[in-house]
Amino acid sequence: MLSLSQPQQFYQVFLTQGVGTGISLGFLFLPALSILSHHFARKRALAMGIAVSGSSTGGVVFPILINKMIEKYGFQWATRIAALVCLGLITIALACMRTRPPPPRSQLDGRKPPSVLTIFKDVPYSLAVLATLANIVGIFFMGKSFL
Repeated sequence: MLSLSQPQQFYQVFLTQGVGTGISLGFLFLPALSILSHHFARKRALAMGIAVSGSSTGGVVFPILINKMIEKYGFQWATRIAALVCLGLITIALACMRTRPPPPRSQLDGRKPPSVLTIFKDVPYSLAVLATLANIVGIFFMGKSFL
């Protein structure tokens, strides 16, 4: 986000918004949701809904704050301040995340995990995987050749 404070070329904006957002979602948001699901068994949907609604709230409040900071401090310092706020909040969030230890072996009832072949013998799952693959191939590789 700090490279966005003085963009000289378009690739800097692309790296900041495109690549940086993808990496942050992969390393922060999704693991946080999976850790949250470990701690709630009965009210898991409510807990996940509250956690996910935080990103919507931030999506409404954060641009308002950045616009006010741009008016007061200018674009460069507003971006730097926003980066420092994000760094502080992410540090607090990472310090609070704890995984739950796995259940004892006696609770697993002696079951072993299914093999990969067993998973792919499930027809609805296999069809969903193939449909997703076809969608990705269509989006990224077919592109303008069929338009």
